[in-house]
Amino acid sequence: MLFPKFINTKFFLFLFISISSAFILFEKYKPLIYTNFFEEGLPNFSNDYLLRTFFILLTTFIVLIGFIYKKQPESLFLNKKITKIEKYGTLFAISLSILFLLIFLFNTSLFNQLSLEDSLIESCSVFFLLASSFVFAYLAIKKSFALKLSKKIKWSFFLLSIGFFVIGMEEISWFQRVFDFETPATFSDNIQNEFNLHNFETDIVEHIYYFGAFVFLVVTPFIATIKPKLFNTNYLKLLTPRPYIIVIASIASSYNFEMWNSIITQTTFFLAVMILFALAYFSKKRVAKIIISFYIIVLIIQQVLFLNNPLNYDRGWEITEYKEFFIPLAFFVFSLDVFFRISKKVKTD
Repeated sequence: MLFPKFINTKFFLFLFISISSAFILFEKYKPLIYTNFFEEGLPNFSNDYLLRTFFILLTTFIVLIGFIYKKQPESLFLNKKITKIEKYGTLFAISLSILFLLIFLFNTSLFNQLSLEDSLIESCSVFFLLASSFVFAYLAIKKSFALKLSKKIKWSFFLLSIGFFVIGMEEISWFQRVFDFETPATFSDNIQNEFNLHNFETDIVEHIYYFGAFVFLVVTPFIATIKPKLFNTNYLKLLTPRPYIIVIASIASSYNFEMWNSIITQTTFFLAVMILFALAYFSKKRVAKIIISFYIIVLIIQQVLFLNNPLNYDRGWEITEYKEFFIPLAFFVFSLDVFFRISKKVKTD
């Protein structure tokens, strides 16, 4: 058992000390941290920033090569036969990304309109999150009993369900605009004066959400392909996103404009491209090689175009709405993947 081995008094003491230290350092060096990690504004292409970008790229490359050294990731699609959700889910997400890029280039007004509050993009994002919440709630309540899953898996399903529900409801301010109720006085310091928590520290919360989703949906499944022994338990095999989700989730890493100057943003983009390249290089499946190689090119091209067309934005942060579309989409595909795997196991049993 992986978790009982680590979850003990020493673990919680270490966690407490780590969180306390991080909080103290953040408070002491807040201006420096904000400038480098949460910086927003027009993309800066001055010599100093380009040099910093180069070092971020070089550091990311060295770390990844050191991690992969003398190891070969498994192929993108783990099954002998590519499943429909793997093939069509990946192609659908890539096609959507290309469609949004074309709209950005040739119909900027539509691109900006789609990113407005309660528009199609935000509504789809909320739908994907709430649908993911429903899937995991269903798995926790019904499928867990059918399969007699462990309490740890049941509670993990419940936590995922609650997490997706809260994120989705935060996105629409808990239906404040639908029911048209006033913002309580306790939320008066909210940046947008809305009934939600994330707009008290919008920049930090956004970066945590984006980076956390990237680690879960891109980094974790990649680590699982390099060191499968670390994930060799039924619990981790079930709740670790499978490698094909890396392609879907990595799309969000290229939807950057006003957040590009952030070290976090640049690191996630470069790391996503390098992980995709590693999967394409080592994959033994021709279909996987073609799909990933094609999208690496698209990923780089669209990031360059998003950064170098500032006049295509009305507000500057439209692009983040599209980023927040692809992250929930990847979560939704992940929830469906877990659902179908469990359903298949029920039929087999």
